[in-house]
Amino acid sequence: MSARRRLSLSELGFEKDTDGTYRFDGIAIPPLVDPLKEKNDNVNSRLIITHLTVKNFKSYAGEQNIGPFDKNFTAVVGPNGSGKSNVIDALMFVFGQKAKNIRAKKINALIHKSSKYPNLTSSTVAVHFAMIEETKEGEETKSTIQKGSRFTLSRTVLIDSSSYYEMDGRRMQYKDVRNVLKKFKIDMDYTRFLIMQGEIESISLMKPKGITENETGMLEYIEDIIGSNRLIEPIEHFKKLLAEKKEEEAEKESFRSRDCGSACLVGYVDEY
Repeated sequence: MSARRRLSLSELGFEKDTDGTYRFDGIAIPPLVDPLKEKNDNVNSRLIITHLTVKNFKSYAGEQNIGPFDKNFTAVVGPNGSGKSNVIDALMFVFGQKAKNIRAKKINALIHKSSKYPNLTSSTVAVHFAMIEETKEGEETKSTIQKGSRFTLSRTVLIDSSSYYEMDGRRMQYKDVRNVLKKFKIDMDYTRFLIMQGEIESISLMKPKGITENETGMLEYIEDIIGSNRLIEPIEHFKKLLAEKKEEEAEKESFRSRDCGSACLVGYVDEY
């Protein structure tokens, strides 16, 4: 007996879009996000933050440059009240976090205010990015910044609590910024790359699985990270189709049994 061959999605009736999304019966299965690593095992390209520029942001008056950051690991250290937490708040602000997540009641509360600068009307944070290329040379790894890969993303908040984004000085809508960063595998909708101290404890205390549809357990959290949550809706859809198919087959079998019973009874009467 020959082994059963696994059918491809195309053979099962799925149609593939130009962006790699498979569609069938109103259900869409988006493609899995590709890793940043290139096909060449000896070369790895990734996006890094080189430094931050903050202007009138929280405890930082005027324009201040924070950095440069190491390509692998950077620790911000200092005494209490020196502004360490505000560095993380600045990153969260640029990546679209709401005021309550940045320890502020309103977004305009992020604008620096002090006795020396009591009437400032705006605050800006700029994140400076670059792509680095790491090449393995024996036991060592050589890192170089790719030519022309540097770019800057900034967000400005005004005194009326409105805000806007700029990329390399060009004003952009949030959705456009989000789409650009997604190309670098930075998802502003699910900021898993920003984990606060309190979140670490909450993750460790998660239930194995969410009880309700809107509750996040460890299973849902991990599925979101690895990308398998994109399959949840299609799986549920096909479970429903399978159940309907089984019910249909059961009804057909029931009709066949009744037909057979009637035929057998007629044959028995004729014989009698």
